[in-house]
Amino acid sequence: MFPLLIYVIFQICFPLRYLCYPDKVQWTEQGYRFAWRVMLVEKNGQATFKVQDAASNRQSEIINSHYLTPYQEKTNVNSA
Repeated sequence: MFPLLIYVIFQICFPLRYLCYPDKVQWTEQGYRFAWRVMLVEKNGQATFKVQDAASNRQSEIINSHYLTPYQEKTNVNSA
């Protein structure tokens, strides 16, 4: 019975840990992971890449769809 009680308390308290941080969780994302509100936020971004040839000083814009799949274009996957 005691392990079950500890498990239930953990399941209730762990997602509420964002209340312990002084700043807004939506801005700093500190304590944001594993919180109940994590599925409430959607982030979008856009990137434009320009390449310049040092020899000819010619500049061109990269079209992302030529190098990325549609899934890669709509998904934000960061890898180190």
